[in-house]
Amino acid sequence: VPARGNITVGQAPSLRTSAIPAEMTTATLHYKVALADGTRIDEQTYPIKIYAKDTMIWAVSDGQDWNDMTPFIAAWVTPHAAEIDPLVRKAAGYSADNTITGYQCGDTCSDAEWQKYSDDQVKAIFTALKNDYQITYINSPIAYGKESENPQRVRLPKDALAQKSANCIDGAVLYASALESIGMTPHIIILPTHAFVCYETKPNSPDKLSCLETTMTGSSTFEDAVSYAN
Repeated sequence: VPARGNITVGQAPSLRTSAIPAEMTTATLHYKVALADGTRIDEQTYPIKIYAKDTMIWAVSDGQDWNDMTPFIAAWVTPHAAEIDPLVRKAAGYSADNTITGYQCGDTCSDAEWQKYSDDQVKAIFTALKNDYQITYINSPIAYGKESENPQRVRLPKDALAQKSANCIDGAVLYASALESIGMTPHIIILPTHAFVCYETKPNSPDKLSCLETTMTGSSTFEDAVSYAN
């Protein structure tokens, strides 16, 4: 660090698996700053809390401002989880040609044809979740805000599939995981008290989106769920 200079050092400590709790727990964070010759400049120990591995924190305070943490919900999007492949295989049985191919409409497809082709892929996943997994909507709304932590448990997709239940954010990360696994580009939309998923109907086209109300999976048609979300 140069004299009278400032350097910001970002740290993301890696935790042993055994150190990540199933419930919130208290711990201590110890740090020491020293010169190359060992001269100690500062050393402190702070009490901290470690949230459970399935807890999403929507905002974090640095003492003066609240930092929006919503982008980190992407950590729950797990397209390579072992449970996603069987879901996609079941979905293939509901597609017109018994395949799930993602963005494979072709260079000659019009925007309308891309829309239909992509919607058919998502509809097959929707139908598999409805018929084969009997996903049920559980009313536990999110409490997103930028001025408090608002910690919330979020099911990983594998847990939502195993438990056959999901709230809005659980469903959004579940669909996002399935869509990403087949090469499509999902978007998770966060509102103050709700979340849902959208997807690009054409590759590399964030201006061409269709959306899905995931909480309607078990109770409505795909067309109604899309209409409501859009």
